[in-house]
Amino acid sequence: LPRGSELDPELLLAVSAAVEQVVYVKEETIPSGPAISRLVSDAVRNGHLLGVIGGGGSRHILDEYGRGACAAMPAVELTDKHVKLDMAWRAGRKEEARRIYVQTLPLLVLQSAYRMRLTKHVMTRRGVLRNSLVRVSLPELDSHSVAEIDANLRRLGLIGGRDVEYERAA
Repeated sequence: LPRGSELDPELLLAVSAAVEQVVYVKEETIPSGPAISRLVSDAVRNGHLLGVIGGGGSRHILDEYGRGACAAMPAVELTDKHVKLDMAWRAGRKEEARRIYVQTLPLLVLQSAYRMRLTKHVMTRRGVLRNSLVRVSLPELDSHSVAEIDANLRRLGLIGGRDVEYERAA
């Protein structure tokens, strides 16, 4: 599901208390912050969990880290940026982490809508993949979306070139 599992924190607390093999939880409800706060305050404090991991492609990473998440599961197409963000946060350079977050957020918002199509497009544009073929039913990237994605990649310094005007629907 794009929104995560929607499992109630109380259920996750009960499972983590009852099943010793459950040592981490990836929290992806929307909003994830309150659930992470609840899980960290109880399950981590009481030793049922080693930590809580944020999800959602890292669209809410600063809120999740601020609430005690020990890690995040970012969108793969921006892993290098998320590593820098994570390292800055852990080193106490919160403003640097916020700057990186703000830079990546436009792409993460688009990723939430286009999912794997955006991921594959970005990875193709960055030279990681040879094509952006997607074999599942997802929203198509039109010329406007591609131009916006590529403009954001250029602003992040991840691809070269110049912004291209896209055709507006008549």
